[in-house]
Amino acid sequence: AESIRMYLTDYDIIAIIGVLRDKDYETICRNCLPLVTDVITVTTPGIRSLDALTLAKAARAYHDRVTAADSVFEAVELSLLTAKVREQETNKKQAVIAFGSLSYLGEVIHLMKHKEQIRSDLHGK
Repeated sequence: AESIRMYLTDYDIIAIIGVLRDKDYETICRNCLPLVTDVITVTTPGIRSLDALTLAKAARAYHDRVTAADSVFEAVELSLLTAKVREQETNKKQAVIAFGSLSYLGEVIHLMKHKEQIRSDLHGK
């Protein structure tokens, strides 16, 4: 939350979040989600995973724009589409951030490095 306040005050922020079920995700949601524009939840991999729908339900207590993604790919795709559309509508800079468990962040980094291969508009192109 401190980094968001320090570095991203001039941005609308689309947040991708995935956490393990044994972490204090309620506190994470309470501290971070009021600082962002949109929330996209993902299911973390592994036996300690917290599913995206459960996390989305918890997130809705702190934010009204929450989407549960079926995959990390879908979350990244949706975040990029949302950022593109919102920037056109508001003329405000957009930032996509991902946080929570390290277990899914490698996939996010890989996808962002290859984002030109991800659908970039609402018409499947």
